[in-house]
Amino acid sequence: MWSNAEDPTVVRIDRFVRSFIGRFLYRFMNISPRVLLPASFAEKKRLTKRVHRQYVAPFGRRSEREAPYALARALLGSSAFYDALWARRSELARLLLTLVWGERDPAFGEQHLQRRIRAYPSAQVVRVPDAGHFVAEERPVVLIGVLRAHAT
Repeated sequence: MWSNAEDPTVVRIDRFVRSFIGRFLYRFMNISPRVLLPASFAEKKRLTKRVHRQYVAPFGRRSEREAPYALARALLGSSAFYDALWARRSELARLLLTLVWGERDPAFGEQHLQRRIRAYPSAQVVRVPDAGHFVAEERPVVLIGVLRAHAT
């Protein structure tokens, strides 16, 4: 929703991703689904081996790993696009907005949530204290409850 150029967390991630070792780990070692995905869970046991394999399988060959690498580079590399979205944020203000936030996300913490709340003060916030980055995987029942509440 906005440029990440001033966000020290994103700048640090970007520096790693664009480094020789970051490129190597993404392209040759498949680090995104193998290591970073499990690390983003609040409780690692919630990512079963079967589900983890589903995330790893699409990136078995090196040529298939460019998308996760491009996504990682886009955190900072798409700042102009994100700034364009930010300029149009008022278009979303009239919509019902619910933020479902895993409070144990290792990459995006409370300051990131607070910025979203400042941008959309009328948004409903559902905090999930025992979830990390992937609330839908870790606490699907919570997310389903939020969706059902909006469907009625």
